[in-house]
Amino acid sequence: MKIAFCGGAGEVGASCVLLCLGRKNIVFDCGVRPNSPTGSLPNLRLIQDSGGADAIFLSHAHLDHSGSLPILSAAYPMAGIYMTHATKDLIRVLLYDSLKITSFKEEEIPVFTEEQLESMFKRIICHSPEYVFNPFNDELSAVFYTAGHVLGAAGIYLSGKDGSVFYSGDFSMAKQRTVEKARFPKLKPDAAIVESTYGDKLHSSRLDEEKMLIDKVREVVESGKKILIPAFALGRAQEVILILRNAAAKGMLPDVKIYVDGMVNDICRAYSNNPNYLSQMLSRRVFRHNEIFYSKNVIAVNRDMKTREAIVNSNEACCIISSSGMLTGGPSQFYAERLAGDEGNYIAITGYQDEESPGRRLLNLLDREKGTKMLAFGDKSFEVKCGIGKYNLSAHADKYEIISLVNHIAPKRVFFVHGDEKVIQALSLETQSGIKEPVFAPSNGESFEIGGKSKLRKHSTNMPDSINEIFELSEDLLKKLSVHLAVSGFESRDFTIEDLLFAAFGRREFTEDETALFLNAVNASVYFKRNKVKQFLYNISELAAWLALSAKANGTLPQGPEIPPEKLQGEMPAKVHRVNQAEILQAVEESFPLDSGLYRKGLREDTRTILLYFNFPAVASERYKDTLIRLAERTGWEVKVNSEVNLEAVKSTAASLIPEFTKLSYMKDLGEIRLKTEGVIEDKREIISRFKELTGLELNIMDTSRPAVPVFNPEADNSPSPLPEGDSRIPNGEKMEQNTALWLIDEAFKETEDRIYRKSIKTEGTGKFIELFFISPVIGNKYKSVISGLERATAWQIRCSSAINQFEVINAGRRIFEETGIKLTKNMSLHTSELRAEIFINPGYDPQRLEEASSKFTKATGLEVTIRKK
Repeated sequence: MKIAFCGGAGEVGASCVLLCLGRKNIVFDCGVRPNSPTGSLPNLRLIQDSGGADAIFLSHAHLDHSGSLPILSAAYPMAGIYMTHATKDLIRVLLYDSLKITSFKEEEIPVFTEEQLESMFKRIICHSPEYVFNPFNDELSAVFYTAGHVLGAAGIYLSGKDGSVFYSGDFSMAKQRTVEKARFPKLKPDAAIVESTYGDKLHSSRLDEEKMLIDKVREVVESGKKILIPAFALGRAQEVILILRNAAAKGMLPDVKIYVDGMVNDICRAYSNNPNYLSQMLSRRVFRHNEIFYSKNVIAVNRDMKTREAIVNSNEACCIISSSGMLTGGPSQFYAERLAGDEGNYIAITGYQDEESPGRRLLNLLDREKGTKMLAFGDKSFEVKCGIGKYNLSAHADKYEIISLVNHIAPKRVFFVHGDEKVIQALSLETQSGIKEPVFAPSNGESFEIGGKSKLRKHSTNMPDSINEIFELSEDLLKKLSVHLAVSGFESRDFTIEDLLFAAFGRREFTEDETALFLNAVNASVYFKRNKVKQFLYNISELAAWLALSAKANGTLPQGPEIPPEKLQGEMPAKVHRVNQAEILQAVEESFPLDSGLYRKGLREDTRTILLYFNFPAVASERYKDTLIRLAERTGWEVKVNSEVNLEAVKSTAASLIPEFTKLSYMKDLGEIRLKTEGVIEDKREIISRFKELTGLELNIMDTSRPAVPVFNPEADNSPSPLPEGDSRIPNGEKMEQNTALWLIDEAFKETEDRIYRKSIKTEGTGKFIELFFISPVIGNKYKSVISGLERATAWQIRCSSAINQFEVINAGRRIFEETGIKLTKNMSLHTSELRAEIFINPGYDPQRLEEASSKFTKATGLEVTIRKK
């Protein structure tokens, strides 16, 4: 086995890897370097010199992985091209758009033609993730595993008698709004080729980054200005649209227009057309025929300059989401140039920026404090006066997620690609220190011979015999298929759409149209259900399993795997037919909206009873009283609502109202939920009332800093009182209302360099005081005069906690020393009683740098530093 790196090694762009496995040459990805002065294509000569390509596998649609695929396909027209269904839809948009753009540029010659594109699409073979196939009809097997990142992205695993290889493509270990996270099994391949885009980064909290972006959008539009968010048309733009649409729905943004421009709109359509590859939440909305991206405030821009001019020339505040994400082309360049001259406008960068891109040059202006700030698009330069910001909404794994993936899949050797050369070298060293298997940081053009043969990994492909129907789709066919699978012992098996095609019609090649028609039929059928997390996998529905059991019990079906076709033709057995369960369940589905909280339904045939399980049965029984009566009249069955609440839904509701609660107890006999929480909860009356409205349960909030008694007091006034004028003194020593006092504390520390991590109302004897939690008491003592002024203004006693926030101290230490170029060899030790931190480093660092880092650490945390060299 040999692996050769044609592109994407020590760089981000032109990803292309040649695998020589046995007598077959297999290519992983074939991308381009967008706007690169050194040449856009990978080194395809390596493939030619090795005898060409026998098969091509595409991990996902981004052009740095797919952009030169038409060239390779034209050179080797006999090579099959393998990818997921969603990836094919996406590259159709991206590659035709790329061809159109280069055709309009006089100085550029398109690297491929429209004829080559059309020919390439005819040779693409699509498979679902987790479906095992044999590209050469021999012992070599291949399988895609969902990789997160963007719609349809997949890691690729090949296994044969000569070895096994895992190719990660780009992957994300965090769930996004549009797609689920990567899911790779423990493969133990002979070699793993792993991306390392952010191999030197630790991602910040995604929710925090989203909130900062939402806050900035709100700030800009409330000031009457415009904010541009340049975003990659594929992936990032869809995430940003959903972030802002969701924020607007929750009232976190004012009523403002969000314009979506460029290729983004074409990609959004491709997302909506592939619901099986979307996140669980989005796919459910698509299957219910709901629009997932656009609304009355989220508006697709027609591709004409008249509309764009109207947007930038209008006096209305607005947000614009437009490709390209690096400002290398597309409408985002137009908007940036037109908006940059106004100090009130803003450009928010949300993704990776290549070192040579205009987006990177724009971010570099943040470091320039004086002088005129200029940005150039080609030969055109303009002044930048608007605000600029960077928001980390990455769809790539960070350093520790990459290392965790390597440890999880347990390869015999690792090759890091798709990242800056220095980043990859550092990541390789750090990964190597934790595993005994060799780790490589290859360069473009390098080849590696890999000896030895791994144990051939056996994939479970056991399937029942096909019912061998002709290709005519109907619900009767799907009923017959589902019952066949159930009585064959596969009622708990996950099936890909390919598995179901073969089970229904036999093993043959299916056209793209046939697959799409069958997929739509299965998605709409009551006899199959989608896997909750992996929407591209299917299980037999409860209805199909029940039909199979009933048919067996009536003696109409044999117990073995063979089902005589005549037994399943026409009507089901009389007993089953009388139940008419499909129509009843369909009636239930149609009776209740998605947000009704109905999470389970069942039928009891002996008593002709429909059992409905709602999250909050008391609320549902009252809210849908008339609906329940109509359902009983429509079906002729009794309808009963289960009386037990769904405690997981109770917890979720409580967390949405009081995120900081520490313990939840359900007092069933009292119909009461008891929450324990630290600190002060604002608007208790409103929270208790809202909780009762949503759940039908009483809420008792208990403050753990005092004896456990109900917080709700009808005689107490929990509403904030207005701040007093002047110096805010409270007459006669009367304490300021506690919520207002806490607000005033926040205001006092809004502009300080140190933050308060938590505030609590504590009880001592018969009195109360406010306790402030800084990173350490030393930092808190810096603000004695501020705290003294607050005590006079609020008439509250205010103390600094003696506790040290160890988590934040360790994070600050790691960040400060790494920023100074000093690598810690192990986690620091904290001696809290001595207010001292002990760090461990290798010898040889410049003493001046050590002193600088130590001084910054002490300033940030208040702790002294002891350095240990080892």
